[in-house]
Amino acid sequence: MTSPATYLLTLLALVALSCLTFGLSFLPLGAWAVAVAMAIAAGKATLIATFFMHLREHGTSDRAAVVLGVVFALLLIGFVALDVATRTRLTPILF
Repeated sequence: MTSPATYLLTLLALVALSCLTFGLSFLPLGAWAVAVAMAIAAGKATLIATFFMHLREHGTSDRAAVVLGVVFALLLIGFVALDVATRTRLTPILF
């Protein structure tokens, strides 16, 4: 059973990460902006899944299902990025 203090600390960490996301939106990070935002979002998602969804207290099969879902999502993102990076621009044939 998770104690109320753990919920409060998790909530404070989520608020701090949200403030960090807001603060970093004003910095000129260039190409790193999306990567930093996604890393912070992944941290927030991890906190929510671990404490608010009680994933820490569940069995191995539940954890494996979450990990498998993350792996499939990363594969999908990777394949889309690979497709966009290797796509050649085709000029339309005008008759």
